[in-house]
Amino acid sequence: MTEPANSPTSRWQKAGFHLLLFFRFIQLGSVTITGFIYCYLVWHHNNHFCSYHPQRCTAEELSYTEVPWEFKVVITACTLAFLESYFSTTFFIHRRQINYRSLLLTTVPVAVFFGFAYRVLSIHPSTSLYCWFLGVPGSIKSDVEKKNCVIVVDGYVSLSIAAGFTAFIPLMSAFVVIYRSSTRRIMLPTEAAEDEFDKEQGLVNST
Repeated sequence: MTEPANSPTSRWQKAGFHLLLFFRFIQLGSVTITGFIYCYLVWHHNNHFCSYHPQRCTAEELSYTEVPWEFKVVITACTLAFLESYFSTTFFIHRRQINYRSLLLTTVPVAVFFGFAYRVLSIHPSTSLYCWFLGVPGSIKSDVEKKNCVIVVDGYVSLSIAAGFTAFIPLMSAFVVIYRSSTRRIMLPTEAAEDEFDKEQGLVNST
């Protein structure tokens, strides 16, 4: 039997559905900003002054043209997280309900790799976690990260937010799946809709 649109269960289903979409929206936004920041820093490395005039630079200055491998890992993690978040969220919006088991299977690998990217960048930071703007070097031959230290700090902040929400989504999905399997009937939003959908499908198949 379908719940009325204004019933408490229906309202909780809609609230839970939109709450998860809100979390996914923050994750998608923070991942996009993080990816843009590190792509911007990679662009600066590739277009460093010493890349075009190596004969006018010292060996140390020439090293500034090399892109840190940590940046490549972060960009890869952001790309995977963006694609997973975009396609899974679009699928759930189309169906108007959330399958937490499917969400758990798609988010866990992404969260693990994103955590790895956050770890390698925190162990090998390209600059300090704070920036004194008066100390920013003005030379076109200077280190890319030091010259763009404000952007690097913004990248750390957005990466932390993205990593937090990327890890929160599978944890929430795991809690829902475990709780539902242990109780056989969970009253969390959107899960009741899945049970109702399964019952309706069973009635259709029996007829």
